[in-house]
Amino acid sequence: PLEILSPEEGLMVTDPDILIFGKTIPEATVKVNGNQAIVNADGSFKSHFYIPRGVTELTITAKKRHGNEISITRHIFYNRELPKF
Repeated sequence: PLEILSPEEGLMVTDPDILIFGKTIPEATVKVNGNQAIVNADGSFKSHFYIPRGVTELTITAKKRHGNEISITRHIFYNRELPKF
């Protein structure tokens, strides 16, 4: 099982630093767009990811050592605020 607690699907942000966190089984490996996330002993995990302006697709994948793989995709929209004069 894989549960993504944050970010939610369709999230709109004004900061490109996204914190992805969730829960899986403790012996699973988790990757965010191919980058390894740290999985704690209780199965919780988190990872920081910097996104470019516009829409970014984040694919979070959990895989058991000798088992199946499950993926969840989130679309995040980053719209940088322009300075005000």
